[in-house]
Amino acid sequence: MTLYLTVKFVHVLVAIVAVGSSAGSSLWLRLAMRSPAHLPFALRTTKFLDEVLTRPGLIVLLVTGLWMAASRWSLALFWVRSAVILVAIVLVVLYLVVGPLLQRLIRLAEVEGLASSRWARLDRAFEVAGGASGLIIVMVVWLMVTKPS
Repeated sequence: MTLYLTVKFVHVLVAIVAVGSSAGSSLWLRLAMRSPAHLPFALRTTKFLDEVLTRPGLIVLLVTGLWMAASRWSLALFWVRSAVILVAIVLVVLYLVVGPLLQRLIRLAEVEGLASSRWARLDRAFEVAGGASGLIIVMVVWLMVTKPS
């Protein structure tokens, strides 16, 4: 197997794991909302997966994607530049918005619960930031598959 195919394999495998863990966490949290006693555990698990799989995975995707683009394609191509910018945006949102929101939601769920007046506001912000990140990742996958010029 060539170096390019090895890097491509790692890229695709990490994409499956990173994006899959993020999507799974969303479903996990929706189920936990039905049983508020389990919500703190679900939020902590989501935070763990975000910190251990999703964010590092997106960094690996960015690095391997840049390497593959530089070695086989061109960094000047629209779809390459767009994908790099979009993944970078998602990383910024995950580190600066989603991560801190998750931490605040965990504390709130453990201390005050869903009845808290702050819960709805923080949960809404988390949903918007997480949902937007998910949609951006879908756009990146579309760019990778269709490679529009």
